[in-house]
Amino acid sequence: MINSSVCYFTCLTSGYDSILHFEKTIDYGKTINIITNCEDVSHNFISKNVVFHFVENKFESNIIYNRWHKFWPFDVLPSYQYYVYLDSNIILDYNKLEHFLKNFEITEFNSFYHPSGRTLFEEAIYNLSISKINHRTFSLFKEDKIINNYFDFHISENCFLIYTKNYINRELAIDLLNLIRKFKRDQLILVPFLKQNNINYTFFEADKRNFLGKLEHSNTNSLPLGFQFLYPFYSFLKYNFLRWKLR
Repeated sequence: MINSSVCYFTCLTSGYDSILHFEKTIDYGKTINIITNCEDVSHNFISKNVVFHFVENKFESNIIYNRWHKFWPFDVLPSYQYYVYLDSNIILDYNKLEHFLKNFEITEFNSFYHPSGRTLFEEAIYNLSISKINHRTFSLFKEDKIINNYFDFHISENCFLIYTKNYINRELAIDLLNLIRKFKRDQLILVPFLKQNNINYTFFEADKRNFLGKLEHSNTNSLPLGFQFLYPFYSFLKYNFLRWKLR
């Protein structure tokens, strides 16, 4: 990957996550661009390596606002050759990341397989088990004539993406956003979307992303302590029950 024109960015809405850890980018001389609708989010930052772009939310929800800029940042951040998106709870080891970028071939669109190893259908069941989609959305997903061709494909981990400035056009980006509106989770529709539109993509094995660390989302930390401890166990039982029932 040519490193001459790379844009590192995230999208932050309504204080969903703390991004104070981005201050650490000053140690590496990297700039993190933050697309946000929160005008007070910059008050705790002194680093010039964290650049804020305030964009009004004209979408129906913060989630749709986030997903639009996640896959189409070009109106706000034009003229770069490569775009590196990271969720706002991501910590990067830039030395290891640069080693990865220099040693692996980057195509038009790149992500990593999810370390869970779940397939698209298993991911839909998992999202149903943790109430990120409802039964109506799951039924739409299960009955879709295009998506069900890819039920056995493994999902990608979309907290970290690398793509070129021309991997997609605006019309396709709107189609992608409408699929996300319909099925709620970009992991459920990304593989079918890339396949159906003949977009050149690469998903790297999960163990190749050793440069990436994840903090807990702020909404997870806000749960009562006992529920934080029990919730993974409850979700595991519910997921396996639904997997047995719905497959």
